[in-house]
Amino acid sequence: KAIFLSLCSIWIEDCKIPLNTLVSSESSSGKSYICKNIIEIFPKGLVQYRTKITPEAFTYWHNGEFGWTWEGKICSLEDISQQLLDSTTFKVMCSEGSTSTVVIRQKAVDINIKGKPMFLITTAQTNPQTEILNRFQIVSLDESKEQTERIIDREAEIAETGFRDEYSPYVTKAFELLKRRKVKIPYIKKVVKSLKEKHQFDSLRFRRDFSRLLNLVKCSTVLHQYQREEENENIIANEQDYEIARECINYIQAQTSKGLTHKL
Repeated sequence: KAIFLSLCSIWIEDCKIPLNTLVSSESSSGKSYICKNIIEIFPKGLVQYRTKITPEAFTYWHNGEFGWTWEGKICSLEDISQQLLDSTTFKVMCSEGSTSTVVIRQKAVDINIKGKPMFLITTAQTNPQTEILNRFQIVSLDESKEQTERIIDREAEIAETGFRDEYSPYVTKAFELLKRRKVKIPYIKKVVKSLKEKHQFDSLRFRRDFSRLLNLVKCSTVLHQYQREEENENIIANEQDYEIARECINYIQAQTSKGLTHKL
């Protein structure tokens, strides 16, 4: 739910802080399986999926395509390398898009990378540094023996019956009808008052983490945009949107705020 909700930020028109997500767990934990199945819910035209990519590729990827922008797109990268994580181009792309200057036929040429995607990346071997941890939410998977037992039981059931669940075509079709919208959160000052009383804002991280909370509320709102009230072209977030966002950010922040990868 945390990964899925974060990706719904592609429909927030004024999303200032990208909800990039790094899924960091041991090999064989199911990172690729889970991410691929989540990505399948979204319209294919909004997803760019790669199993291998170099830092320089972002400079030329879709360059020259008329009307192309990374805004409102998901970039899903599987099992990324340490070289990519440490590259300057990738770090800038994760936060604000970029303009690159390259040499073509002995002449300096500026290439403007339009927009910024929402990144969903998986890794098992890399060790993300502080700059990446500041740009990504960390999600680790359940590696308990109880979860292993549930997975094996489910795979055995599928093998025995030959039946595997698939998404309803009505659901995937509904996602194609979602649009980028602006969101208004009328009760947010009450949330701020509660945070002040509990946490005193004694860390600089609150500046970024509060923006993430706001965006997760907005993610739920744009996902339910046909079930929410509107006012002056803004969709109005209700209390259910806050409860959904709170559940997800508590799960995410339990790992991200400690600044630890699964290996640490």
